[in-house]
Amino acid sequence: DLESLGEEVRKRVFQNSGIELEWEIMRVGEPAPAKAKLADK
Repeated sequence: DLESLGEEVRKRVFQNSGIELEWEIMRVGEPAPAKAKLADK
């Protein structure tokens, strides 16, 4: 999901450069519940 990917990118950039990225989009609503992976079905 996009939010997880974005958070992973933010974490890696900070670990490698010390730069803390900020979200440039507004996230609204409640996070979706975790979805089962296709391999789990």
